Amino acid sequence: MPKRVLSSLAGRPLTRYVVAVVLAVLIANALPLSGVVNVTPFDNRSGLQVESRTAWLTGQHTIDPNDGFTAEALGRAALRSWSHGHVPYWNANEGLGTPLAGEMQAGAFSPFVALLAFNDGLLYQHVLLELIAGIATLLFLVRLKLHPLAAATGAVVFALNGTHAWLTNAVFAPIAFLPIVLLGVEVAVERSQPARRGGFGLIATGLALSLVAGFPEVAFINGLLIALWSVTRLIALPASARPALLRKLAAGLSVGIILAAPVLVAFVDFLAEAEVGGHTGALSTVSLGPDNFFSLLFPYATGPIFGSSKATWWGSTGGYVGICVVLLAAYGLFARPVIVDGLACGMSRKSKAVLALFAAAIALRIYGVLPVLAKAWNLIPGIDQTAFYRYSPPAMVFALVILAAVGLDRICRRDRNIGHLAAAAGLVTTVAAVCLVQARNVVRPIDDLSSKHLYAIASVVGAGLVAGGVLFAAASSHRWQRARFLATALVACETIVLFAVPQLSATRSSTIDRAPIDFLRTNLGNGRFFTVGPIAPNYGSYFDLASINVNDLPTPKRWNAYARQLNRNSDPQVFTGFSPADPAGPNALTEFINNFAAYQSAGVRYLLTPAKAFDPPDAAKVAAIRVFSSRTTDIYELPGARPYLDAPGCTLTILDRTRSRAECEKSSTLTRLELSMPGWNAEVNGRSTPITTVNDTFQSIPLHVGSSTVTFTFEPPHIRLAWLASGIGFLVLAVGRFRSRRRILGL
Repeated sequence: MPKRVLSSLAGRPLTRYVVAVVLAVLIANALPLSGVVNVTPFDNRSGLQVESRTAWLTGQHTIDPNDGFTAEALGRAALRSWSHGHVPYWNANEGLGTPLAGEMQAGAFSPFVALLAFNDGLLYQHVLLELIAGIATLLFLVRLKLHPLAAATGAVVFALNGTHAWLTNAVFAPIAFLPIVLLGVEVAVERSQPARRGGFGLIATGLALSLVAGFPEVAFINGLLIALWSVTRLIALPASARPALLRKLAAGLSVGIILAAPVLVAFVDFLAEAEVGGHTGALSTVSLGPDNFFSLLFPYATGPIFGSSKATWWGSTGGYVGICVVLLAAYGLFARPVIVDGLACGMSRKSKAVLALFAAAIALRIYGVLPVLAKAWNLIPGIDQTAFYRYSPPAMVFALVILAAVGLDRICRRDRNIGHLAAAAGLVTTVAAVCLVQARNVVRPIDDLSSKHLYAIASVVGAGLVAGGVLFAAASSHRWQRARFLATALVACETIVLFAVPQLSATRSSTIDRAPIDFLRTNLGNGRFFTVGPIAPNYGSYFDLASINVNDLPTPKRWNAYARQLNRNSDPQVFTGFSPADPAGPNALTEFINNFAAYQSAGVRYLLTPAKAFDPPDAAKVAAIRVFSSRTTDIYELPGARPYLDAPGCTLTILDRTRSRAECEKSSTLTRLELSMPGWNAEVNGRSTPITTVNDTFQSIPLHVGSSTVTFTFEPPHIRLAWLASGIGFLVLAVGRFRSRRRILGL
């Protein structure tokens, strides 16, 4: 599309609408950005909180605590590796060592990981990604020739969507790039009629950023919408233009994948040696249940996130949709295209029907309304290995946002159709009524939330008033300018309010006990510590302190086998010290005492417990000596911890975890307490030396008599080819950009 169309549509500069989207995102995040509430994961997840000022509402400000354990803690570890001049392939500070880039949730190759250099870096990352999502959505909807006011409102809805509001862990990261790829598809469509070079760069860039962002499930499910949209646009083109579009789509897909090849190869190489929990098909039929369908339109009917122990659906949900979005989407579905200056604005009815069916199929699958749908979805290769019920809402919401923007476009262009409005209102009223009937079955048993009826009533009345206001504006035949601003303002306000509600459950301030961190930095050396509370997993990685605890997915198979020797009552992937597999079984301290020899063999030097939580008689059983105490933490030194490097008959000088010097009086074997995996290489005096796996866990190499300099390095097995492919991808993009500039200059 010519540049003038991006800068102006219907005689109105687009800049003001970009500013409006930015302001909406900043207003929605005003409480945490201004410091009124504290959503910094470290201050809420580290286990080192001394005290905190209570929030205004009960519950939590986010659903998944992995905003701290993975996104922040492991992301900070990746950033530290980059800052030291190393590619973050390996994390020595989690478990017995584990791949970092291949773990994906750290977003190790994402450019946005740089923001974690700030204490509130994850918040800044989220706000930036929301802005990218909003602006990209605005440009995409303008490409569909929708009125810029309608496009801006749709952009606000997607920027502040329910997944962004509720899930602040790595799930958040890929969402912003969905509209970028779809915008790229529209550019490719334009450049296919007539056929011209290029037009695939945005597809490739958006796809690559989505893949390196750090959560492949969301990127994969979003890809289904991209594929559906691409097919729809392909069918709508004249037959003569289809080959050109197919070539551009194939080029964008291919270049995007090879741009992201390093992280994809690291991930695939890791999967070959990893366990992935329920992502082997166990989640293929899981749903939130039909009784919880109300949460889609009335997300706070049962109170704040985790505000009630009886509202059990919170831990599995992945987002919501405001009632105004559904209302306007229905109106957009029924509305006919508008012709402005000889051009059709919006989409054909067939295209809109496809989007509506896609969104409905996701919603019904999430809540298990039609069990046969789960089987149908699982026919798509790979879907049965995803938590589809939790990670599909962004794709569903974007499909609805497109339709809602079409509905708003009709209002903004004064294309009033009472019949279509009545049909949309009737559809939404029916869905809302079903939701309310189901909500009664869920709200009634809640007796641990004193204001349960207030939340339910406020949700219903608020949604009804906002929807009624939008209908009034859409049906109004007088003061049309005011009516369209009323409709868009109501949608934006509903979006901002629903997004900001969880922030009222965040703490207002926290005081952190940093003394245990300082002690370990001084005394831990190359040893490991085990925690049953303070410095929660994976905050050892955050501070470059080796913790044997793990809270991650995927995890290496060899670690899982060893973890079962450490604690028979713990999931190796949630080896936190405070999450027993069986609450009625032995606790972590009991298992620690019973399996103490396994901790010694792993080089665990210190035990961290909450202050005064470890009884002296229990400590005496393992000869643990308390060497540090603070307001939050007791630290016990453990006897007999195996050294990180050991070579009988040799004097070792450890420079760091990967480099050491050895003076050997006789031939020996160096044992290194780092998990053995394909990708590890060892050099002795610059010569490659084979690594042997000891007890199916640790690494060993032979040492000869005399002086040796030993170096260990880890690279995913096929990573060099991946970097070569990625370099080719960047070269293709650069050449395409150069040719584009030459054409613009007339060269």
